[in-house]
Formats: sequence, C-alpha cells, structure tokens
Amino acid sequence: MNTPDVSLVIFTCKGREQLLHQTLNSFRQFCKYPFHKTVLAIDGTIDSAVIVHVNPDLVVQLPVRKGYVNSILHALKNVGSEYFFWLEDDWNFNAAVDIELFINNLSTNKTWAQIAYSKHAVNVFRNSLTPLTEFFYNNPNGFSANPMICRTDLIKDCFNNLLRWLKDGATGNEGFENFVSRDLERQGLLCVVYEFPDKTIISHEGYLESTPRNWHMINSIEESHPEEYLLTMPEPAFWRRILMVWRLFIAFLKLAIKQLANNEIYELCFRILASVKNTRKNG
Repeated sequence: MNTPDVSLVIFTCKGREQLLHQTLNSFRQFCKYPFHKTVLAIDGTIDSAVIVHVNPDLVVQLPVRKGYVNSILHALKNVGSEYFFWLEDDWNFNAAVDIELFINNLSTNKTWAQIAYSKHAVNVFRNSLTPLTEFFYNNPNGFSANPMICRTDLIKDCFNNLLRWLKDGATGNEGFENFVSRDLERQGLLCVVYEFPDKTIISHEGYLESTPRNWHMINSIEESHPEEYLLTMPEPAFWRRILMVWRLFIAFLKLAIKQLANNEIYELCFRILASVKNTRKNG
C-alpha cells in the first residue's frame, strides 16, 4: 500500500521566536518522519533567523497581524497532501511522535477527522473519555489545535463552511475550535485524542507569551486590530502599575535565586529575558 503524503504546517506569530525555536528543536528530536512539505504560517513580522532555522518549503506570512484564523485560512490554501500535521509554536515533546500510527488509524477509521495529542495522562479524565481503540479516545471537547494529524480536505471544508456562515450574517463571536467541532459533529465525524495511561507526550510551553483570545475568534477574519487589541485586560489604574513594580521585584528576585540550582527555572528566566529583548526591538 502506498504511503499517503503528509505535510507539516507550523503556526507562529509576532513576538514568539524563542518559543518557535524551542518547539521545533523538541519536535525534531522526537519526530523523524519525512514530511511531503513543510509550510510555515506567520501572523505578523518575526526575526528572519527563525525562518532560516525552520527551513520550510513555503512561508505564508501576513506582514501585519490579522489573527490566527486568517493565518489558518491562508495556510490551508497551500496544503495539498491528504493529511497534515498541525503544529503551533508553543509545545514541548517528551516522547516519540508516531506519524505512521496515526495515519494507519485514520486510514482504518474513516469517520475520524483528526487525532490530537493530549497534554494530560488518560487517568486525569478517566470518567469523561470514551475509548475507541487502545490509547485512542473520543475527545469530549471536540476539535483540538493541540499537535495533531488531520484530514486536509475535511479541515478545509470546515473553514470554508465557517466563511459561508459568516457571510450569512452570523456574529462570529466565538473561537474557531467551537465552530469546527460543531461542523464535524454535524457530519457525523469524530475528533480523537491520543493518550497514555500514566504519561504525557506533549506539554504546553506558551503560557508566558500567550496571545489574547481575541486573535482566535472567528470575527477576527473581518475586523481590524489596533495595537490596543493586543491587550488581554483593561488598562490598569496607575496605583496597580506601582503595585506591579513591587511584585515584579519580588518575583524576579526569587527567580534569580532559584535559577542557580534549577534548570527549568533558568530556562524560564532565559525566555523572560528573550521576551524583554524582543519587546525592546519592536518598539
């Protein structure tokens, strides 16, 4: 049987160069699969050195940030393989990524639209997971943008349906994951999650540099985004800023001491400094 083509699609955005670098290093360590094509989707401007490190076959870039949904739409237009691996820029891999296993299961189970890795061990959600086969479960949360393999045509259809839905006058004030989940369920298709009983294959590393949820909303396709839209909370009062100075002083003092003996804390400090440096560079 011929092995189907699988593309790798990597999503990143402005200000997350260090995360992307770390994610890709981790992914390459545990995944040796010969992808048909690598597409790097960029929302906004990033350091060109990171693009060189990724070494993609194709770069799909929005020079001015327009949101994750816009980036997905542009990237999908350039994926022609039967399957693709969806990889965001803020994950760490702890074990081998078995692409062949996922493809074999998707080939066998035609109603499975995607197989996503879970950042939890199965025993965390033991009572809410419906087993399908060994280590594969029906995802109670629906579509997931965790690292995953999905059927290209199905995902393209979902996002085309999303565009038609907006044109019909829908408000679009929800995340794209919710729409895709409903659309797949309407078609009788399953979103599947892959979990081990006592260990996790992935961990989420992007909390520090997480972008506002607004960028994931469906209505971000059509709305313009002033710089204030990047804020995740209302503008604070001046006294809160003063309080923040004190809290930062205490927090950084503790981190500075702990990193002397803890590698993970050292890496956190490194990422903080990298973010500060990037903030200076961008204004």
